[in-house]
Amino acid sequence: MKQLTEKAISVPVSTSVSADELLRTALDIAEHTLRCGGDVRRVEETIIRICAAFGATHTESFTITSVIVASVWMPDGTHSQQMRRVYGSSNNLEAFETYNSISRSLCNGTMTLAEAREAVRKARQKKTYPSWVYYLGAILAAGSFAVFFGGSWQDGIAAGICGIVITFLNRHLGSNTNQIAITVLDSFVAGGVAILLVFLGIGLNVEKVMIGSIMLLIPGVAFSVSMQDLLGGDVLSGTLRFIQAVLLALSIALGFSVSMLVFPIGISAVQSASAAKWLFLFTGVLGTIGFSLLFSTRICHVPMAGIGGLIACAVYLFAAQWLELNVFSSNMLAATAAAVYSYVCATVRKAPRNIFIIACMIPLVPGSGLYYTMYYLIAHQTDMTLQYFSRTLETALGVSAGFALVTAFDRALVYLRQKYKMNNAK
Repeated sequence: MKQLTEKAISVPVSTSVSADELLRTALDIAEHTLRCGGDVRRVEETIIRICAAFGATHTESFTITSVIVASVWMPDGTHSQQMRRVYGSSNNLEAFETYNSISRSLCNGTMTLAEAREAVRKARQKKTYPSWVYYLGAILAAGSFAVFFGGSWQDGIAAGICGIVITFLNRHLGSNTNQIAITVLDSFVAGGVAILLVFLGIGLNVEKVMIGSIMLLIPGVAFSVSMQDLLGGDVLSGTLRFIQAVLLALSIALGFSVSMLVFPIGISAVQSASAAKWLFLFTGVLGTIGFSLLFSTRICHVPMAGIGGLIACAVYLFAAQWLELNVFSSNMLAATAAAVYSYVCATVRKAPRNIFIIACMIPLVPGSGLYYTMYYLIAHQTDMTLQYFSRTLETALGVSAGFALVTAFDRALVYLRQKYKMNNAK
């Protein structure tokens, strides 16, 4: 539960609004921020800051992944308590940035509540990229990561085709369809298409094609955000996100596993040599750019996101091959560097840092680990299953720890800055 009084905020911009109207507008913005990929802490602080800016004497906010509850008290003694049920979410980073901008405008007094509601209405109706851009992003993401994890350029082409199939299914199954069912279907179809493409000679290594496809589905963002929430003290939200990420990962494993059992042609777990360093870095950048397009990132931010992917890959190579650190430490250092870069980009661009963090962490997502874990599970090789599962978990925890470390440091600085301002105001 987050709470804040007007003492922690600058002088209110207005006190001539009703409690119901103020809280309704704040929840409109908070709800869509959460839907578009905002983290729980940002959603809660958005409500608190908007209410405080309009004269609220006390505001409380509680948010989990599917519910927002908030209450506000005004100087005249009136108060309001409201709740929003949030159905579904996505990584629509352009819309996320738009709602963040509306929130900032309300807090600095350049926008009225009526104008904010109209801006929210327009943001909901606004179209993002045309369809072909998402298909291009899927081709870049799946194809690049197939090569990134040691596949050939033929495997990249085959994975790109699988990416088109996955994107088509996601865009035409409807947002009301159960997410678990969609993920199982996506995985099964993508696995079958990957096997067919290798059988036809378009791809060479079915495992690399599948790994590239898995990268489009694996809930790496959700898992890392859940770890950040847990390490940041938001235990309930972090636990719910973690359970959701685990269920999605199991759904992916189920879908691909069924496709392996139904179409066992050419399935293997023979790992080829790792990609050359320059190719590793190049495909990491292309994959990051592909995911930026899939997440509807504004075009002006896409190059900076690509650079973030390059930094994450370069630091990982330095830590793993030059310093010879273990999997956890290598991923933690890479995630820390990517997070610091993301915070710098967010400050320079005056944009939410999640826009850059989500994109920069993509090359660190353990797509290959998930594939080999489920392969050896199907092959009833318990020792290899546990080995790759532990490595996958170690990678995910390292990435989460790196981002959580930078987040904790940033929050400490914000706290000290606010405390300093409050002491000077006395």
